[in-house]
Amino acid sequence: MKLRTEIEFVKKEFQFDYSSKIALLGSCFSDEIGGRLKGLKFNTSVNPFGTLFNPLSIAKLLTDDAVLSENCFVERDGLFFHHSFHSSFYAASKAELKQKCDSVIQETKTFLADADLLIITLGTAFIYERKENGGQVANCHKVPQSKFTKRLCKVDEVVNSIVAIQNKFPHIKIMCTVSPVRHTKDTLELNAVSKSILRLACYELGSCGVEYFPSFEIMNDDLRDYRFFKSDLIHPSDLAVDYIWDKFFKAFTTIETQEIAHKIQKIVIQLNHRVQATQSEAHKNLLKKTLAQMEELVSVVDFENEISTLKIALKSFS
Repeated sequence: MKLRTEIEFVKKEFQFDYSSKIALLGSCFSDEIGGRLKGLKFNTSVNPFGTLFNPLSIAKLLTDDAVLSENCFVERDGLFFHHSFHSSFYAASKAELKQKCDSVIQETKTFLADADLLIITLGTAFIYERKENGGQVANCHKVPQSKFTKRLCKVDEVVNSIVAIQNKFPHIKIMCTVSPVRHTKDTLELNAVSKSILRLACYELGSCGVEYFPSFEIMNDDLRDYRFFKSDLIHPSDLAVDYIWDKFFKAFTTIETQEIAHKIQKIVIQLNHRVQATQSEAHKNLLKKTLAQMEELVSVVDFENEISTLKIALKSFS
């Protein structure tokens, strides 16, 4: 008896490995996947602008040289914010914030200049535009909603925003996914409309060479049960993210890369292992074993800091 409509995957033509540079932008699902890639020592840049939900705002940061225009700064409670960035970007002065924002834009563009893969998680097709000048914003920063017009992007706008990124960085393989996180503040009905626009845009982008990963479908058609959600009934649970991650990783990596990742995962667990008897022979042997495992992988993964730390720790036994 079959009780689930499981999504089966074949190996994708595009594969990434430990020589790849991978950037992730978009909603919090990019943080989830990016965090796992970073934890496995892949060369990654994860949401450098903070969490961004709509595709037009993501494209603007990568393609619009005038993104730091003066009228997009917001002052609140003695701090400055910028409408194109997440609220985690703030400073005590406009000049300081401008420098911080400009720096991260340049760092991200430098990373993308020789990156291999850009993963974009699309969260919503709703955007907010300032009534005074029609400028779109990524974050309202608690400015009264009366100052903005909220509207749905058209499918063509979403497609064009991703194509603009593709044109800016033609050497990069772009992969899009629609976030499985539901935006219930828009109501479930309008959330469905929003996700439909994003999904249709991803379908259209397929003809432009943009890869698609069905995290939205896995969550809503394969898992489709509230036991796979956190207590807020909106975000996927850790178990659900584990399941989606496993599908993603096996689809886009070779068996060899998966084996290396498995070794690295074991090393990371050993490095994070807490012991009470730090001067015991057992702990010394564990450190030696972990050091040997890392040195075996130095040609593939950067373990320089960890190796240095373990060598110092081992000296304390002599």
